[in-house]
Amino acid sequence: MDDNGPGASSAEIARWAKTINKKLCKLAKETKEVCPAKEHAVKRVLLQFESFVLKLAQVMKELLADAETLSVNYMGFDMKLLEDEVENAETLIHDISGRSSLYLLTCCSTVIDRVKVFANSSGTFLENVILEGSSVALRFHVSEAKQLIERGLPKLELKDQILCNYFEDGALDSIVADYSLSIKLAEQIAESLQIPLDSDAFSTELEKLKVERTEAEQFKGKIHSLYLEQFIVLLEKAIASKRKPIRTTSYVKDESSHGKQSAHRNIPMLPLQSFICSITKDIMRDPVQIASGQTYERAAIERWFEEGHTRCPTGVELKNIKMKSNFALKQSIAEWRERNYDIRLENANEIINNSEDEEERLKAVQELQALCEEDSLNKYKVAAKDLIPRLVKFTKSPSKLAVKAFSTLTVLAKDNAENQGIMVENGIIDLIVHCLVRQKEEAPEAVYLMRLLSENQDIAKKISHARNAILFLVTLMQEEEFAENVGVILENLPKSDNDVITMAKANIMKPLVSRLIEGESSSQILMAKTLGRLHMPDKSKELVATTETISTLIDMTNSENNEACAAAISALENLSSVLSISKIIENVGGIRILVKKLNCTRSSEASKTGAAHVLSNIFNTTVEDYEENNHRDAQLDELISTFMSLMGRITPPEVHCYLLQGMIGLANGEKTSTTVKTKMKENNAFKLLINLWVTAADQKVRERAVQLFSFLSSTFGVDACSALKEQPRSLNVIMDMLKDGYAESDHAVAASILADLPPEDKQISSLLLQANMMSRLVNLLEKVNDVVVEACVGALLRFCLEKEHQRKLAEMKVIQKMVSLLSSGRSLTKERAARALYYFSKSTPTLTKKPDPPKCFSCFSSRPAVCKLHRGFCHLESSYCLLEAGAIKPLVLLLKEQQMSCVLTALEALSTLVDDRVGDSETGCRLIDQENGILLIIGLVSSGTRKVQDICANLCEQFFSMADYRNRYGSTAQMHIIGLAQKGSPTQRQIAGKILRQLELLDSQSNYFAMSAAGNS
Repeated sequence: MDDNGPGASSAEIARWAKTINKKLCKLAKETKEVCPAKEHAVKRVLLQFESFVLKLAQVMKELLADAETLSVNYMGFDMKLLEDEVENAETLIHDISGRSSLYLLTCCSTVIDRVKVFANSSGTFLENVILEGSSVALRFHVSEAKQLIERGLPKLELKDQILCNYFEDGALDSIVADYSLSIKLAEQIAESLQIPLDSDAFSTELEKLKVERTEAEQFKGKIHSLYLEQFIVLLEKAIASKRKPIRTTSYVKDESSHGKQSAHRNIPMLPLQSFICSITKDIMRDPVQIASGQTYERAAIERWFEEGHTRCPTGVELKNIKMKSNFALKQSIAEWRERNYDIRLENANEIINNSEDEEERLKAVQELQALCEEDSLNKYKVAAKDLIPRLVKFTKSPSKLAVKAFSTLTVLAKDNAENQGIMVENGIIDLIVHCLVRQKEEAPEAVYLMRLLSENQDIAKKISHARNAILFLVTLMQEEEFAENVGVILENLPKSDNDVITMAKANIMKPLVSRLIEGESSSQILMAKTLGRLHMPDKSKELVATTETISTLIDMTNSENNEACAAAISALENLSSVLSISKIIENVGGIRILVKKLNCTRSSEASKTGAAHVLSNIFNTTVEDYEENNHRDAQLDELISTFMSLMGRITPPEVHCYLLQGMIGLANGEKTSTTVKTKMKENNAFKLLINLWVTAADQKVRERAVQLFSFLSSTFGVDACSALKEQPRSLNVIMDMLKDGYAESDHAVAASILADLPPEDKQISSLLLQANMMSRLVNLLEKVNDVVVEACVGALLRFCLEKEHQRKLAEMKVIQKMVSLLSSGRSLTKERAARALYYFSKSTPTLTKKPDPPKCFSCFSSRPAVCKLHRGFCHLESSYCLLEAGAIKPLVLLLKEQQMSCVLTALEALSTLVDDRVGDSETGCRLIDQENGILLIIGLVSSGTRKVQDICANLCEQFFSMADYRNRYGSTAQMHIIGLAQKGSPTQRQIAGKILRQLELLDSQSNYFAMSAAGNS
């Protein structure tokens, strides 16, 4: 909260003081652990800082106590100010914690400045803490804290103050250049730290500082890193003067010592303070001067003005916001950079060429990469130093150096064809390929370098000719880490046909598609053959099968080149199993070309078979998307005529199979079924199909022919029956298919054909009985295959219809099986089972044996139970009683089916229970009611089809002839019956009028319905 705000409540101050107190206590503890050496200048500053932090924590503790007891509004002091300063102090202590004594010495001035700022800000805060009513304890601790601030920091000893001055920005430049001054300063530092300059302890501190320099480059930037590097070199010089030199990080050859390595290194110069932008804290590249005379980085000051500032960042009011380039400074910075680049490059060059130390080589290669990233002109300098061959050689080194070598080569290769050429001359391509085989840590960097190189057409040719390069690249495509870069490489490479095929096998299809569409004839044939052989998922097929691809394949199919034709058809066979591709084939006129190929006498057997296969795929995949129009109907007519014509010829069995499969697809389509079946019938399909399954040697052809016949017979049963009777052997084939040696699919097809034949045809029934087909069909009801069971129930209906066969069927437990199918079968199975029970129930009245009149003393003898429905002795196998069979409940449940034909059949069966000719209608009504059937029937009066409504109306008339049902269901039925009277047929209106009179509604209504029915009739 700022001091201009409305203030904070006591509760808010209490929470805040508690939080700040915890932070201050933690800060004091961390400060204490920063520097263990009491004699260190920074340690003396931090001891004073720790005391002040602890005192401020005590102030927060007392403020918390006051806030918890006082109920006042704390006005006028800035909580945010103290929060920010505590956070800044935490950052400072974190930055210097765990640092070496040497590093802390370089930070001494910074620590002093930061501590002063913290103290001044805290003093500002303390001025507003005391309120009227504040406790004595709070007043006391605030007073002590102020005294600590006024006392200030302890004065450094003169020697420490002199050392701190040496570490001011730019001061080390002149000292490092002077050998004697370097030695003197190092000795003063050793004396201040009380560590001998030539001791192991001092060397250990120096090694720590080197590690800290590397970290500083990552977290604090290049400038700070260079500053520490200057300090390190200064100390190394001093140590070298006192004892044997320690290991250094760069080498030159000393000719006077016969090639022995001696410690020497050129040190990059620190930038002048004027080179650094005070906004970005970085060295400027485009310095500009503004009206105040200050110089800033152009982008930074432009952003400053865009944010709405009208003052200089120093606070000076500006006359205008114009900028002008500071060319002199820009030139100075450029010269400084150039000198430093040369120094750094030379140092790296010396290490790379002379050092055997792996870690130092790694750092030198990192330096080369940094130089090239900072300025692309350094790429040419690196090449001029002949360092690229050395870097190529380093790619064979252990992983860390190899990774960095590949990374640096990538930077050198980017947008630099000359450097790329040098790399290739020194064998980089073979080294990368070898790396792909190993797939070690450096593999990702190696692949990325190859990606850059492949953008150069001349180099791309060399990569494509490298042994196994494409094979290894294709293998890497399967790994997500490499997939993107490898994909780009493969796109860039010129490829032979064999390379394209290798890529296609790895599901890289674009080169194959391009070669197929644009390649020479021989290449097109090879690509088409490959498409025919590849096992691809549907998504891959869709990516390959563009309109251009399919058009090319269709053109090849239509060509006079037999090899091209065969290859194209093979590819189309593989692709056409996908709906979207079949549509493309159709849209580009492929069907016409394929049919032409089938009809051509010059076409090879393989081409005809393939064409038939493609057509079969098209018809089976696109049939549900068929759009009815005159053009499509004419096309279908032509196709079927052609197919039927081909069926009558001596055609290879494979062609027959595919053509039959295609016509099955068309005949089975929801939108094409009626048209196709009609066209087939008109083209004498029944006789052709019968001829095929009777005479064809190929088993599959016979099976397909019978299957297509079954689709046709479901619509044209009478025609199918006539055709079968003309060829008696054909029926034998169907009956043979019901035997045990055939598959269940054959059983289903054969039984379906028998189910479609007119049940009243005695000749067919006789032939079936002679072959014992009735028993065979009954046995097949035990199958678990629902389609087989459904077909067999349909085929048995012809026997259930005839009374002469019902007894045998009942003895074979067919009635029980039909009852069970009412609950477990498919919808058509349920409908057919209910139909069978209806036929059985109609025969029950003539088969029920009526009881004899009672005789004398009959009460002393036992008598068999009398059926309460039929008022006689019922036996399931002799009278087929639905009550005895337990069929009433499942028949009532069928009234809930969505399929109205199933509901109608169930109603017909239930109607036999309320027919006085069958039994006691009142009992039948009661049995239906016991299964909650009356409410279902009432509902169907208004929701069923016309035939369903007719039966339901008649049943309602039966129900409401009894007072009990009128009382229980009359109000529920009223609206349904009135609706039927208003919208039904004349017959329905007449029945509705009768029911309404039964329900004792108004006479006027009853008269109206009666007259309405009479008028309409």
